[in-house]
Amino acid sequence: MAEVADVRELKKLIEELSKKRCQANGTCLVSIYRPARGNIKDLMELISREIATANMIKDKNVRKNVQRALTSIQARLKHYSKIPENGLIIFAGVTQSGKLEMYIIEPPEPLTVKMYRCDVTFYLDPLKNFILPKEKYGILLVERGEATFALLSGSRLEVLKEITSHVPGKFRAGGQSAQRFERSREILAHQFMEKVGRLAEKYFLQDNEVDGIIVGGPGPTKEEFMEKNYLRPELKKKVIAVVDTAYGGYIGAKEAIMRAQDKLKDVRYVKERALVQEFLDHLAREDGYALYGVKPVIKALEEGIVDKVLVSEKIDLTRVRFKCPQCGHEERRIMKNDEIVKVEMGHKDVKCPECGSSMVIEEKEDFISYLEKIAEEYGTKVEIISAENEEGYMLIRSFGGIAAILREKRYL
Repeated sequence: MAEVADVRELKKLIEELSKKRCQANGTCLVSIYRPARGNIKDLMELISREIATANMIKDKNVRKNVQRALTSIQARLKHYSKIPENGLIIFAGVTQSGKLEMYIIEPPEPLTVKMYRCDVTFYLDPLKNFILPKEKYGILLVERGEATFALLSGSRLEVLKEITSHVPGKFRAGGQSAQRFERSREILAHQFMEKVGRLAEKYFLQDNEVDGIIVGGPGPTKEEFMEKNYLRPELKKKVIAVVDTAYGGYIGAKEAIMRAQDKLKDVRYVKERALVQEFLDHLAREDGYALYGVKPVIKALEEGIVDKVLVSEKIDLTRVRFKCPQCGHEERRIMKNDEIVKVEMGHKDVKCPECGSSMVIEEKEDFISYLEKIAEEYGTKVEIISAENEEGYMLIRSFGGIAAILREKRYL
């Protein structure tokens, strides 16, 4: 049956699928998207037609691989009486590993795309739409000399555009020349503000349908910009805060978000930043409430003294169950994924502590799922920190990808 994937699982799957390539020198990886309004009979007929069409492929290896993928899909579809309520996504083909691989997914939300594609890679664009953040906020920093347009989307802050004006500084001399200069200066400033308004329309209305806009800047220009209606009415009504910032650019955009964080409490970027900062504050105070590292955090989890676990979505770990084929001894280890690959390929040997024989991998478990199981037992929150911002990068670089905030002082 299809696996219903949540956003985190989809991110991992997309990353994995994006590395797959057709084994043969041709197009042999099949991607199928079917919304719920379709039916299994039509899909089976499509597969049958594509199997027949594949007979005309000249390259023997490509033909064989395409037909093998399609017949495997056909066999799996016989277990379905109807398309699942959110639709069905199927990827199948003989990859560079030489093995036939198949992934059948029921998306977390209704699928609207209907398509069949056979290519050198899997077609992932419609699947990627399910992991895109739903809420987007525009950040506009404006002063007479420059403007910054940024987008806050989920855990990601991105500067879209930075522009500078040709408005000269103030003219200090008096007389008519000064008056003419000042009029010219005001005209140039007006034209620049109009340009800022047009670009705001492009970035926050046409290219991105934002849910709100934060306007900021270091001086009074931002208030003037708002009062003189350089923003279109449909954008102006989306302005949720006008804040002071000391800088422009990326640093200024971060500052604007922090100054407007009371309006953005549910935005993932703000939540993640606050969580990591809470951990860092405890760590700096050395008050015994902060902990990091895989073994210490798991030990504290199992003791039920953890309030929150902060784990990077990019943590490169898996929980593995080993079994000795000789004496039956079993043990579980948490290993880096590249080490697991070495074991599976025979480049690394894991010895049984009982009889010294080489153990084999019997089962693999996603590390974050393993944490969530323990956490659920003790009412602990597991907070997954994106790797797309500084906080997530710091968690990986400095703390091994995992940290905890404790309920009680136990690790002074």
